[in-house]
Amino acid sequence: MMSRIQYSALTGINLPAAVTVVRGFFYLLLGILMPGSLTAAEPQTLRFGVLPVMSPVTLLKRFAPISYYLQLKTGHPVEFESARDFDTFVRRTAARRYDLVFTAPHFVPAALDSGRYVLLAAPGNRLLVSLIVPASSPYHSLSSLKGKVIAMPPEQAFVAVIGRGMFDAAGAGTASGTEFINTRSHNAAFESVLGGDADAAMVSQVIVRRELRAENWRVVQTSKDYPAAAFLVATDLNPSLRQRLSAALLGMHADDQGGVLIHGSLFKRFVAADPEDYQPMSRYRSLVPAPSGKGMSEHENP
Repeated sequence: MMSRIQYSALTGINLPAAVTVVRGFFYLLLGILMPGSLTAAEPQTLRFGVLPVMSPVTLLKRFAPISYYLQLKTGHPVEFESARDFDTFVRRTAARRYDLVFTAPHFVPAALDSGRYVLLAAPGNRLLVSLIVPASSPYHSLSSLKGKVIAMPPEQAFVAVIGRGMFDAAGAGTASGTEFINTRSHNAAFESVLGGDADAAMVSQVIVRRELRAENWRVVQTSKDYPAAAFLVATDLNPSLRQRLSAALLGMHADDQGGVLIHGSLFKRFVAADPEDYQPMSRYRSLVPAPSGKGMSEHENP
C-alpha cells in the first residue's frame, strides 16, 4: 500500500488514507476503459462523474481530495470516474449514471431541465478562457496569431467554443487561415505547444494557474468571465444527503482538514450557484459541433 509520505510526495496532498485515492484511481480507469464494468456494490456508494477536461492521472490528483473529503463528511463511499470523451460523459449524465456531477457551464442547463439534477455548488472564481504562448514566443497579441496553429480542448469544450469565438471576433478565424486543432484535454492543448504542434493554446485560466509554471508561459489575451463549471447532484438522492453534500462543499475551504485537501484540487473554495446564471449558457451548447472524430490531435499529456 502507498504510504502517506509517498502519496504526499506524488501529489502534494497529505491524505490520511491513501488507499481511498488508489481505489478512486482504479474506478476512474475502469469508467474510461470499461464503462459497463462499474456497478455500485452498495446502494449508499456515491458515483462522482467528472468531465474529462484533463488526463486520468491529473483528474486523480485534482479531484481525489474532493472525493475523499465528501466521503469523510457524509459517511458514504465516494467513487469517481470520467469518460473517454465529452460526448460519452454528456450521454452518461443524461442517463443519470452519476449521483454527483462536475460538468461544464454549457452542459448545465440541459441537465437541470431534465429534472434529474439540481445545482449543488460552483468554484468561487468565474471561468476565464486564456490564450497562452511560451514565454519566448514572438506572438504578443491574438491578431498576431492569425494564420497560425492554435491548440484547444475538444470541440465540445466550453473553452473551445469561446476560444474560436474570440478569434472570429478579431477577424482571425479559420477564414483568415488560422488552424484550430482539438486535443483530448486542456493539458494536452498546452503539451501540443511544447511539442511544436501548435503556436498557442486556448485553456481555462484555472489550468494556467494550477498546471503551468508562470515563468514559462505568457497570457496573450483573456476572455470575459462566465459561470464556472458546476457541481450537480441527482434529485432522487435523499434530501438530507444532498444537504450534507452541499454543506461539505460550501464549507470545505473553512474546515481545517478540508482546507488542506482543497489546496490540492484546482480550486480555492466553492460557493452556492444560481440556476439563472447558467440558463444563458445553453446558447453556447448550440454552437458545439457534432462529434466527428476528425481533427483530434494524437498529442496526449502524460
